[in-house]
Amino acid sequence: MKKVKFGKDIDRLIEHINNNHQIQLKSERQKKELLNMGYFHSYKAYLFQKNPVNKLPIQNFDEIEKIYRLDNNLKALIYSKIMMLETAIKARVITCIVSNNESSIYSIINNEKNNIYKSYNSKKVELKLKKQDFENKLSTHEFDNGEDASIKHNIQNIEKSIKILNTNYKKQNKSILELQNRIDSIISRDYSQSGITQHYMHKNESIPLWAYFELITFGDLGKFLSCLTEEMRVNICKAVKIYDSRFSPNILTNSVYLLKDLRNAVAHNKVIFDCRFKTNRLNIELRQFFNRHLLVDVDITFQSITDYILTICYFLKSLEFANCEISSFFNEYKKIIFELKNDNSFNKQIFDKLFNDIEITKINKFSIDNL
Repeated sequence: MKKVKFGKDIDRLIEHINNNHQIQLKSERQKKELLNMGYFHSYKAYLFQKNPVNKLPIQNFDEIEKIYRLDNNLKALIYSKIMMLETAIKARVITCIVSNNESSIYSIINNEKNNIYKSYNSKKVELKLKKQDFENKLSTHEFDNGEDASIKHNIQNIEKSIKILNTNYKKQNKSILELQNRIDSIISRDYSQSGITQHYMHKNESIPLWAYFELITFGDLGKFLSCLTEEMRVNICKAVKIYDSRFSPNILTNSVYLLKDLRNAVAHNKVIFDCRFKTNRLNIELRQFFNRHLLVDVDITFQSITDYILTICYFLKSLEFANCEISSFFNEYKKIIFELKNDNSFNKQIFDKLFNDIEITKINKFSIDNL
């Protein structure tokens, strides 16, 4: 027969912590604090860094409280700014796409699908003509063995390029089909909840892009951007003022996916101080882009919350928020970190694991004037 396990009340939890975690928790104030932060939601989450096997050298409950406050202060600081970024980026995407074009979300997707096909077909025709030229040379001229081999090699390379082009085109089509399904799902859900889509559908009007953007998540925005043509992604990067010809126009799309993880963690009150919220494998080009543009003399890896704070500052600057607002945001972050650093009652060993010398260098080197 399966053994039944009963839960513990707060007093039994405290007894468990004292006996098994070697962290003494005795006062009534600490008992209330444990209740407020939650045993599983926060207390156990702050015992380690990123992974449960990477235990922090915590010696007392006061240190848990300070990590808990650090995390909450970071979430309070970041929340409004990342929501502002989301709104500002969406507004620029809308302006870029609908300016002098149809505003219907379905028309926009169909236009992009047609443009992707035109680009694909043009490149394919060009490659086939090149291949035909080389094949004609082989059939009408005599060559020595070296030149003959070189032409055959060029033909093989063109055939490989055509295969890659076909594969990428299929991937693009698959992404667009997935996006269309997502659009249908979002609109259907909103309609069933008497949302904004009813206003348009009951008047037999198409649903405009701006109405659809009111319904989507930051992650949905990333998916939408990834399905646009390269030309449109370049235009949007220019509108957001992050365009750099040395990098692909995927920079904005990948930045949205990067910030989406942080945005969701903050919005759903998840732990953020050690970046355990990160779900996507970091794009190498994105690292190179921010290393070039943030100018802090040390590597941007997105393994620490500092890198995310600097990225938010970069986008606030690019989106033309006031310098005083950006400075206030960054200085508040700096204050949160250095108050903990200078707290003599906080275990220095813990602080150094959370914010090593490299992170402190980034904070000290960063300047809004360099953006």
